[in-house]
Amino acid sequence: MDPIHEKRLSPSGKADTELSPLIISCVSSVCRRLVTEVPSPVPWVPVDCLVDEVGIDVAAHVAKELGEAFGERFSGGDPAMLNAMVEKGYKGRKSGKGCFIYSDSKSSDGGRPVNPGASEIFKRFSLPSKGLDSEEDIQLRLVTRFVNEAAYCLQDGILKNPLEGDIGAVFGLGFPPMTGGPFRYADSMGANILVGHMKRFEAQYGAAFTPCQLLEDMAKSGEKFHKA
Repeated sequence: MDPIHEKRLSPSGKADTELSPLIISCVSSVCRRLVTEVPSPVPWVPVDCLVDEVGIDVAAHVAKELGEAFGERFSGGDPAMLNAMVEKGYKGRKSGKGCFIYSDSKSSDGGRPVNPGASEIFKRFSLPSKGLDSEEDIQLRLVTRFVNEAAYCLQDGILKNPLEGDIGAVFGLGFPPMTGGPFRYADSMGANILVGHMKRFEAQYGAAFTPCQLLEDMAKSGEKFHKA
């Protein structure tokens, strides 16, 4: 078994393959402004907070590894942006600075102050818009890639069943609990609608938004991940 597939079989590997497209999307044109400025369709830990908690150096390593393994599927942003942050010592909470500054001081709105050095790096690596970047579409671009990777994990036998994936995503990755997890979310939206959104994004942004075969099949059949 190759090392990448073996790693994906582990709980941390499943998390890597689901979270990485989310982070990669956020280091693309979405980073024309900090992710916290884009209201989420459902309450969720903002991605800039999440990457600070994980560690930006860890995120950079994972992005490089999975990008080399899966190619265009993990495209959408330049991981060099994460490397530039690491070079500046912005490794997240553990180093005191990441996307935010971790100290006793608070910003005027009561939250953590944004790291101005990180903001400059975001601007340097931001990509021009290709369209489909309304707040709703940005939200969908982030969430649909996460759901697609969850479906890949099921399709490839890394997950035994959808329930396992929902529980892991909610309790392990902070996926909004009121949705029930990525598979319940897909069922609520409908695989046909989910795939329709991904096809729109695929036309503009390429293979990063190509739905996996399992989602394509379910969109045609009307089948759901959870039978009840």
